[in-house]
Amino acid sequence: MPDANMPDANGPTNGELYRNVKELKQDLRERDAAKDKRIDTLSSDLSQRMDRKVSTELFNAHLESDKREKDELREEDSDLREQLRRWQERSAADRRLAVIALFTAVAAPLLTSYLRSKGAAP
Repeated sequence: MPDANMPDANGPTNGELYRNVKELKQDLRERDAAKDKRIDTLSSDLSQRMDRKVSTELFNAHLESDKREKDELREEDSDLREQLRRWQERSAADRRLAVIALFTAVAAPLLTSYLRSKGAAP
């Protein structure tokens, strides 16, 4: 009967097998530990990303708020344009009135003076 500690001519000894199995177990433990660490890191990263993620309700609320603000700004812009148009019309009327007043203030005395010199004015 062959001895258990004696090497077999076709394969490794029991001690070599034991060492190989022990190294494989250690290698698997290290790989598992590395995987666990990587999973923890990915989980932490995902958690941080989820913390920064905006909920759909909040996003839609911001969109609605932006839409209302844009509509209000358009309305305000329309009102301001209307006020500007009215101001420009008043300014044009004021300029016409000022030109007529200036013409009357200058032309009337000149015309009166000219007519008096010709003897036609009272």
